[in-house]
Amino acid sequence: MRERVEQLFAEEGLVLTPGLEANYMSTVMALVRQGLGMTLLPESADEGRGDLTQVRVEHPGVCREIGLITRAGSDPSPAALRFVETLKTAL
Repeated sequence: MRERVEQLFAEEGLVLTPGLEANYMSTVMALVRQGLGMTLLPESADEGRGDLTQVRVEHPGVCREIGLITRAGSDPSPAALRFVETLKTAL
């Protein structure tokens, strides 16, 4: 998944610079739930607890459904909002 996301960013002339990294989806999801960022993962990563918000990512180069997942009920930071806008524009 990570390699494909990096490839898509590179194809659009964008540089992906992660602030945090983890090896397990459960760790990534826990970080998102604590408000420590957002993630691009398959939509199936959301366990359906209702505390996350998904934004569908549609791009011709994506053959797997992925979504941007953030903590529900909180306002994203200005950097996070810019990231979302960049995704919408570029992808």
